[in-house]
This record gives sequence, C-alpha cells and structure tokens, in this order.
Amino acid sequence: GNIVPDVDNAGPFPPGRNEVTWSASDEAGNTSTASQKVDVIPLITISGDEVVVEGEDGAFTITLNGAPIAYPVEVSLEVAGTAESASDHSMTNQTIVLEQDREAIISFSTVDDGVGEGPEVLRVSLDSPSGAALGSPDEVSVTIAELNVAPRLSLTILQNGEPVPLIYTDRGEVTIRVSVDDANPQDSHSADWSATDNRLSRSVGDNKPMDFVFDPTQLLEGVYQVAVTVSDDGMEPLEAVAAMALSVRAIAPDLSDDTDTDGDGIYDSIEGLGDSDGDRIPDYLDGSDDARALPIGDNLGSIQSPQGTQMSLGDVAVFSGAGNAGLTLADVESFADSLGGADASDDDYYYTRGIFDFEVAGLSSGESVEIVIPVMAPLLEGSVYRKYDVAEGWNQFVEDHANRLSSATGELGVCPAPGSSNYLDGLIAGSYCVQLTIEDGGLNDQDAMANGIVKDPGGIAVDYIPLPNIEATNIQLSDTSFAEGDGEVVVLAFALNADAGNGQLEFITIQASGTLDEVNSVDRVRLYVDVDKDGVPDATERLSDQAYTQDDGALTFILSSPIQLLEGESRFLITYQL
Repeated sequence: GNIVPDVDNAGPFPPGRNEVTWSASDEAGNTSTASQKVDVIPLITISGDEVVVEGEDGAFTITLNGAPIAYPVEVSLEVAGTAESASDHSMTNQTIVLEQDREAIISFSTVDDGVGEGPEVLRVSLDSPSGAALGSPDEVSVTIAELNVAPRLSLTILQNGEPVPLIYTDRGEVTIRVSVDDANPQDSHSADWSATDNRLSRSVGDNKPMDFVFDPTQLLEGVYQVAVTVSDDGMEPLEAVAAMALSVRAIAPDLSDDTDTDGDGIYDSIEGLGDSDGDRIPDYLDGSDDARALPIGDNLGSIQSPQGTQMSLGDVAVFSGAGNAGLTLADVESFADSLGGADASDDDYYYTRGIFDFEVAGLSSGESVEIVIPVMAPLLEGSVYRKYDVAEGWNQFVEDHANRLSSATGELGVCPAPGSSNYLDGLIAGSYCVQLTIEDGGLNDQDAMANGIVKDPGGIAVDYIPLPNIEATNIQLSDTSFAEGDGEVVVLAFALNADAGNGQLEFITIQASGTLDEVNSVDRVRLYVDVDKDGVPDATERLSDQAYTQDDGALTFILSSPIQLLEGESRFLITYQL
C-alpha cells in the first residue's frame, strides 16, 4: 500500500557533515532504512573592533561557527585603513589556513613612532574563503590610540570561591569581583564601591581593592544593587563604571543525583549551581557552552550575538530563575517591585511575541552590536519593540544612525546570523526573526554607559490584537475508497482560511463515526500541515501522531510547536494507517 517514510531528524542541522536515517514499514511489519548525508558549510567570522595603544601588541580571532566538511579551510586577509603597514603596524595581506582547528589567533604589533598623529585605524577584512562562507562580522577595525584609554570592566559573583549567577544565604561568603581590561598595560587601578547597596555590609579584613566581600546569612530574599567605579592613573586619568542587580535567595535547592535537567548527559548534582561559562545560567540548567548564544525557552532557539562577544542573562532573567532569557510581563513586574522600580505593567500593550532580557559584553566602548532574536510566532502587523528601564518604566526602542530594528523571514527557532543581508529595515509582519542594532551607551542601552556592555530588557508588542475570523472548509479527496493493506492514506483534507495573520493553531480534535472499528482497523492516525498543497503527506510536514482507544472515538492532536495561521489559506491532512 501507500507508505510514507519517516526521517529521524528533519533539521535544522549544525555546520559539518550530518547523517539522517529514513525508514519505512509496510503492513506486514517489514522495515527498510536508508541513510542520507547532509553537508552544511560553516560560516567564518572575525572578532569585533578593539583599541590598541601605539607601541603595544594586539590580536584578533578568526573563527568557524562549526565543523567544516573537510580541512583545510582557507581565507584571505585584506588590510586597509588610515594606519600604514610597516610604519604603523605589522599586519600585511595574507592567507590564513586552518588545518584542524576552528579558530586562529592573529597577532600583530604597532609602532610607537613618537609623532603625534592622533588615532589611526587599521581595518582587516576576510575575503575569498575556501571551505567556509563569510559570516558577520567579516571585518575588524583596530583603533591605534596615542593617549590614555578608559579601562573596560566586568563583574563576577563568587560564593565559596565558585562563580555563581545568584546568591543563596545558606552557601557561605560572597565575593563580587571586578576584572579590568586596559589597553594601557602600564596603568594601575583603584576601585570605589560606595555606590553599592548599603544593606550589603563589606567584610572588614584583607579585602583586595577589586573585591567586595560580604556575609549573606542575614540578608532577606530580593534584589540588591552592586556598583563599582574603577579609575586608572594615566597622565589624563579615566574611569569606568560597572553595575549589576544581585539576586539573593534564602535556601539553595537540592539537586538530584539521577536527573539531567539540561539534557547534556551530566546529572544535576554533578553540574551544580555554579556558572562555569559566565552566562549567568546555573550549570545544571545550561546545556550549551556557546558564548554567543542564549536560550529563550524550550525548542524556541537562541538569541545570537556576533563573534567575539559574550552573552549572558540580564538582571531580570536571573531574578526570574527560569534559566533562559525568555520572560513574562509578570516576571518584569516582580523584579520592579523587589527593586522599587518604575511601574512595569504596561497596560496599553500586548507582548504576544515574547519579552527578553540579555546582556552582550566584549564590545569596544560606544560600538553598535547586532543581536538576533528568534520569535515564537511570526510578527504581527504593527509590532513594536519596547524596553523596560527601572527608573523610567517602558519606552519605545529609539531608532537612529546607530540603533535600528530589522527583521527576516526565517522559521521557528531558525534565523540568519547577525549582520546577514537577509535582514530588512523594520518589524515586518510574518517574520520569525528580529535583529536589534544597539549602540553601547546609547538610548537603547539600559545601563546608559559606553562601557563595552549592552543591556536590554525588552519585548515585542502590539497595542491591539484584532481577533481573526477563521473558517474551516473541506477539501474533496480524489479517492475515498480504501482497503486493509493500503498503508497510510489520506482520509480527510481541510483548509483553515484566516482574514488576518495573527491566528495560532495549538491543537485539533477530530471525531470518528460510521461502521469502521477504528481501534482494530486503524493502526495510527497522523496530522500533517500540507505546506506545498499537493495533497500528499510528507515526512517533514508531519505534526502529530495519535491512535484510537475506542470505536467512534475522538482524537486530539496537541502541537509541540503551534502553527501560525497567516492571512489566507493553510491546508492540513489527516491520514489513517490501515
């Protein structure tokens, strides 16, 4: 009879050589399988912009975003800019060959010529890759500075010496440590912690200047503000500020010896409550070590940032305890209440496509960064991006020469890389992918400081939700006579016609009737979305399986990922295995 093959993995696929297995079974129980190779070419990128003081050495990194099909991988480096080769720096046009690794560090030196020329720029771009395709960014700008450069800061939370995303009052002494990255290697630094919440009592003793140590045992659950100002001792001293909201919980959870919550093959009790990769997700909830990716929920994909950056959960997401960057409006309201912040209810808007909270570090001061967010359903007409600020409440994303909103069609959980030419200006209805371009220290950076870190609690909203009218219509079948042994056959075809693009299908229920004994005559029942509208069920179109437990019974197909009903016709098929 009619046999519809199944595939064990319909993608999306990571870079490299992937293998999938197709299988099919007939009515007699005979099964055949076949393997197929799916080759995905990796993207090659270069690390972000940086500043190097004249006379010092610098470096940048070239990276593949996954395994190549085969080694070697080659790419040309093209050198340009106002800084001249040999007289200002040692970089030259060259070809980089990756023989077995996924990244290469390219070092260079700069020349202190003793001449006051002002800042000069060295640009290095990737060109003509072999074995990979150009990703974004494909160019790095290195500013060669003659004067003092402000330090860049990052904060780390340690409890009992272990990096952690939040504090438990029953787990011992806490250290907040500020790390300093200064392009002027001869500079020394001092730290001022006076802006930190005075409920955090700094321990007296041998505190290091860059550490703020305290005992959490008497703290109440809630949010505490930590802030530090670091000053250098250059001829023209400069300073930088770093701040975070510290979440405190009373009692640490007991982690199981036989549960693997994040599905990475390591039990929760072994991974623990620490944060080994610095993304502010507890290790037992963190199934990825990709510094540029931050999950937003089950099967919804990850927020992506460019090569050379580090993504982490924002303060609101850490407070919510969800282990990913996806939030609800109630999460934001709870955080605001705990910190005594501005009203977070935002009653005039509906957050139908998610609220997110993330931070991107590793930027040059004042640089704009592109962040890609996969949304749970296509954008609605009139979608806007709104941002929450503890002091001011909700506001619209501000667009200018350094801050932009763009979108790409994509699909559920799968988006083009940051900087891709597929992104078009604006939030376009029907798109699954949103790209934010945010300027460090600009109007959309929540910390309002040009400090190499962009913070963004925000979400995609509309100010109204028009209810769509959806009509179900039957589609006549060319064959309605079947016999045992015919295999998998289409017994019902129908269309859902919507007059607006904001309907979402989460489940379908069907009811059987007639003389056929469904329990004994029907092996399985399947629901397909007929994307190509050919009336034929395809393995990659299958949504759900069910089986009858009673004659003339009802079956409900619950979709693991809801189907967005765009304006117009969407077709579906129901099949029986006879």
